[in-house]
Amino acid sequence: MKLPQNQVVRAATKRVVLIVLGVLIAALIIADIDLARDDIDGNTWSELVRLAGDRTIGVPWLFGLVMGHWFHPSDDLKPIVDPPGNALVVLLSTAVITALGLLMSLPMWLAFIAAAPVGAYLWPMSANPDALSELKETRK
Repeated sequence: MKLPQNQVVRAATKRVVLIVLGVLIAALIIADIDLARDDIDGNTWSELVRLAGDRTIGVPWLFGLVMGHWFHPSDDLKPIVDPPGNALVVLLSTAVITALGLLMSLPMWLAFIAAAPVGAYLWPMSANPDALSELKETRK
């Protein structure tokens, strides 16, 4: 998605996205705290995500993809497969890892660590040139 060229609209768009993300995160935390106070064991978001991570390889794989996407080795990193092919490779690798996880028992940490380079080299943050140039300007 490309942000509008008008600086006022761009700033408002970023602000709205940050507010929505902040509200979503706050709502999940509040719901998690509220669920933790009741008498039912294992019904909080954090416990359910942990349980899903133990039972399926998909959860740690997705966390690893996002980690690689956000925290990669260079600001100038370009995807090794040009868009939209990189999204297809990420989806295909996710399907393969999920199938492997269903067929055999793989440790959570292995999926997490394997997904980080996939997220970094197929889906780096710098794939958005506008965001990269803005980041460099704010660091000056």
